[in-house]
Amino acid sequence: MLRQAIERYRRASAQSCRTLSSFPGPMESRRRMGKRHMTAVMSDSRSAASPWSIELPLQPGEWKWEAPTDPGDRIRDGDKFSLRRNIDRLIGWLENPDQDTPTDILVAATAEPRAVEASMASSFQRSLTELHQRLAALDLANADERAVWIACRPFSDHIQHSIRENMITSEDLIIALDPFDSQIKNQLARELLDGIRGRMATQLVRTIYISRSDKEHDRYANGFWKACVNLLREMGTHQFETYFYFFRLAQSIPRKRYKRLSKVLVFDMMAAYVEFQASLPFPHKHSTSHNIILSAAIKHLDRERPQLMWEAVLQILGEKHSGEHLTRLQRQAVMTMSFSPYVSSRECFDMYPCDWTSKDAFLFTKGRLWATRCFQRDSVPYFMHLDVASLDWASMVKDIWSAPETERKILLKHLCRSTIKTGQFRAMAEQLIEKMPWNTRLFREIAIASGNYRKARLLWRLVRDKSGITYMIRCWDWTAWTPYVEAMIKDPDMNIRFIWRVLGLNWGQPNKAAPGRALCGINSQTELLELMARWFLEADHLSERQTLHCIEECLAVYQSIDRTLSPQMILCMVEVTLRDLERGNRGREERLAWMVRLIKKHMGDDEADKVLFQLQGWRWTIENRIQRPEKPTIKLIEDELAMLAKEAVSGDLKDTPLVMIQKPEEMPEDDLSGLDELESLETVIREMRKMDGNSA
Repeated sequence: MLRQAIERYRRASAQSCRTLSSFPGPMESRRRMGKRHMTAVMSDSRSAASPWSIELPLQPGEWKWEAPTDPGDRIRDGDKFSLRRNIDRLIGWLENPDQDTPTDILVAATAEPRAVEASMASSFQRSLTELHQRLAALDLANADERAVWIACRPFSDHIQHSIRENMITSEDLIIALDPFDSQIKNQLARELLDGIRGRMATQLVRTIYISRSDKEHDRYANGFWKACVNLLREMGTHQFETYFYFFRLAQSIPRKRYKRLSKVLVFDMMAAYVEFQASLPFPHKHSTSHNIILSAAIKHLDRERPQLMWEAVLQILGEKHSGEHLTRLQRQAVMTMSFSPYVSSRECFDMYPCDWTSKDAFLFTKGRLWATRCFQRDSVPYFMHLDVASLDWASMVKDIWSAPETERKILLKHLCRSTIKTGQFRAMAEQLIEKMPWNTRLFREIAIASGNYRKARLLWRLVRDKSGITYMIRCWDWTAWTPYVEAMIKDPDMNIRFIWRVLGLNWGQPNKAAPGRALCGINSQTELLELMARWFLEADHLSERQTLHCIEECLAVYQSIDRTLSPQMILCMVEVTLRDLERGNRGREERLAWMVRLIKKHMGDDEADKVLFQLQGWRWTIENRIQRPEKPTIKLIEDELAMLAKEAVSGDLKDTPLVMIQKPEEMPEDDLSGLDELESLETVIREMRKMDGNSA
């Protein structure tokens, strides 16, 4: 049918179509010489009217476009210009070529064109009018918040859509911040009015922040941000919508407009927020979510030093309140600070005004874990939703344990630090052992993350009482204690036997540390024993007898692992044995003889002979130097007193203590196991000489 209509149209046409190369001009003819097969129907190449009308503007500014408003209108307008309808019109005209071109029909069928600005303004005004009509239908004096918000929500959604599509001006946005007229404001309660305005303004500002291509991109004029700050000043009621709007505004305002938020306004709003939080019953079910929202905006509130902001907030609270109420406000301020990644835990501990309660400690720990930023930006971990009153430490630790290894170590470290400072470590450990007694690896990681050997010892004893020493040694090996061994050895209150018990060296354990478990660069038990011998020498609270026995135990355990002693171990043994000689005493003969035998066993006869020769010379020198001093004569005493008086007058002896010369203290003889009491150094020398003669 279409083909027949086209043939009838061609037969009726008196003038044929002209080719594209028929345009005047020699250059044009030559350029299109090879394109004579291309033909087209041109609007100015015939006397008759064209089948369809294409109206192009003479100037680019005359383009006209109507913004779609209603889905039904868009569907109806689409049907007017559908391909099927245009083909039907073309066929009808081809069948009746004498009929006029339906240009007027097409133009009349289209909506009247309007400029973009006019259409946007009309759309905004229409939405604003509908908002006022919906509010007028309500009894505002007795309406609740839900009914008023249902009436305002379509207007808020329309504004957000216009912002995302960039179809609204800054002047309209200023009106959208506070779209209520004086009549509506007079009928609504002040608290309800501020709540609705804060809720709508928060969504508006958040949409602007999300739709930005750049964080510092400022699409709207300075007047809009000024209106935002003025609205914040007008909202004087204490409710969460007000502070939520304040946080979103601080997060969304561009840097170059940040001067609109003065420090005085920021400090006053933060102090008011702390007062609002303290007025709620504690623990409040929304305390965690409120503080999480604050943590996202707090970096914008004081970009340079957040600590100064909190000091100013506490100062404002101290000027307005006193007594127990001030203490509660200070506690609430610390709870709020804990969620900020820009405030350290030490600063929070210093500002806490009283003893920690269990609920405060639980909420504070949640805040410090959130402040580590070890979570994905759009996800909130499960333990953040835990009720503060439940004190469910086990669920918190279980959620942390399921995190990746790197994040898990950071979270465990902050968990232990917070619980230790707040005094909740024992309560947490007892709850974990009760609910997860099988997870000894978790307890080992907590002991390492605590950084405190006393807390690690407490946890070890609790787990030992639950699981037994054998299971502990197998799952909680010596590598977990390597960061604490030095501090434990040098602690006067630490029992040395406990150190050997928790290490369990050579109790069926391999000498080398398991892959990935070595800490502090100590990869084997023998390396740890060498360091332990050195630390025993450096322990000031140990007597010489105790130091010697501790080093003997290090030697015994070392020999049970490796038959050959290392030079470092022998050097530690020599140092503790020669301490008497270094102080000018003759030394214990039994100790010297034991040292010579040990050197001969592990280093050979030559080294033993050299050491023996040096000891003989050393002792001979000491015996000849130590002579009884002659009794001073009266003349010497008088000269000494005169010299002292002269120096005292000149001031040289001011604050100088007098030293009393005492007889060197004689230490009791040692009773070393496995050593003959009657054996002396000379006996050892004779035996060694006999052995040398027999070998010769």
